[in-house]
Amino acid sequence: MISFTRKMLGKIYEKLLLFGQELQLIICPKNIEYHFPDFNTTERKRMNKACQKLLTKSAGTVFSGPFAGMKISENSYLKKCSEIIVGSYEQEIHKIINYVICRAPKHIINIGSAYGYYTVGLAYRIQKTRIVAFEAQVKPCWHDSDELAKINNVDSKIIQKGTCTSKELVKCCQPDSFILCDVEGAETDILALGENPNLASCLILVELHDFCKEETTPLLIQEFISTHDAVIVDESIRNPVEYRILDAFPEYMQRILIKEDRRIPDKMITWSRFMLLVPKQSSLWKTFLLSI
Repeated sequence: MISFTRKMLGKIYEKLLLFGQELQLIICPKNIEYHFPDFNTTERKRMNKACQKLLTKSAGTVFSGPFAGMKISENSYLKKCSEIIVGSYEQEIHKIINYVICRAPKHIINIGSAYGYYTVGLAYRIQKTRIVAFEAQVKPCWHDSDELAKINNVDSKIIQKGTCTSKELVKCCQPDSFILCDVEGAETDILALGENPNLASCLILVELHDFCKEETTPLLIQEFISTHDAVIVDESIRNPVEYRILDAFPEYMQRILIKEDRRIPDKMITWSRFMLLVPKQSSLWKTFLLSI
C-alpha cells in the first residue's frame, strides 16, 4: 500500500510540475521528506540521470545561450543544473549579456559569483577583460569557480575575492565597468553611488530581491536617478521548443529541465526579476538602450 501511494504521488508530482507548480509548497511542505523519505531522493536521481544525458549530448559543455561552448567541469555543482547545461538559465537577460560581450568591457565585477557561471562565461567570451568576482561562500563556490576557470583556460583573467561591501567595491570599480550583482538583499548597501563616483559610468545589472529586503527596487531607482536610466526585466516564459537538445526527452520532462525556482523557505516561490541601470554619460554604454 505504501509503495503504491508513493508511485501515485510521483505521477501527481510530474503533472503538477507540468503546470509550473511545486508540490512541496502545497502538500505538507515541512513534513513530506519525513513521511516519504525516498521521495526527493528518487527525484534527484532522475534529474541527475537527465543531466548526465544532457552533458553527453552537449559534449560536456553549455549547449546554447550566451556561453555556448563553455566546458562544465566534472565535479562542478553546475553539472547538476539542467538549465545551465541546456543554456536556458536566466534567459530574460540573454540579450543584455550578449550586448555586454559585443561591447567587450575591460573591467567586469561579479558580485555574488557563486559557482562561477557568469564569471567564467564572460571571461570565456570576452578576449581582453579582467573580472573581479566576489563570493562570500568560500566552500564549495571558490573551488568550483576556480576549476571551471582552469578547464576553460581563463583563470588568469579572474581575481577571486570574498564578501563584497561598498568599500571593497570602491577599491576595484573602474569607470565604464560592467557590474553584475546578485546578493539577495544587500544590493542597496553595496551599490552606494555617494561612496563610489565611478559607478556613474558603469552598466549595472541587478537581480532584484524585494522579497528579502522590502523596497529594494524603489531605493535603487532613487539612488541612481540622476546618473542612470532604469529598465525592469521581468521573467519570461520558457519554451522547450527553442532548445533542440531537449528533443530526446518527453514533453513533461522538457519543461522540468528548463524550469527555474526561486524558493524562500516558508514564504513563497518568487520569480526572476532584474533591474538594468544604464549610465546616461558613458562612451561605452551610450547606445545600450537603443539596442534592447
